[in-house]
Amino acid sequence: MSQNNGPIELKISNPLQDAAAIKRCLEYLRIEAERTGLHFAAHLIGVAAEAVSDSIALSEKSVANIDRNGAAQIAVSGETDITRRH
Repeated sequence: MSQNNGPIELKISNPLQDAAAIKRCLEYLRIEAERTGLHFAAHLIGVAAEAVSDSIALSEKSVANIDRNGAAQIAVSGETDITRRH
């Protein structure tokens, strides 16, 4: 039997979806830690889940800003092209 002890290979499809999945896992672990009486561990896991949630929100905000700025630049370059033609 062959064992592969090399690194685990991950294929990132969408980092925001991956982060959301990590957040859901942390929330599940927090609930299970609380259920088993590991209150301090549950608290720390909850803090980690909140940090991931904040990171997701900041990333989504950055993507929205980039999209908005990109659209504004396209609009400005389009106006410049129109004025050059006249």
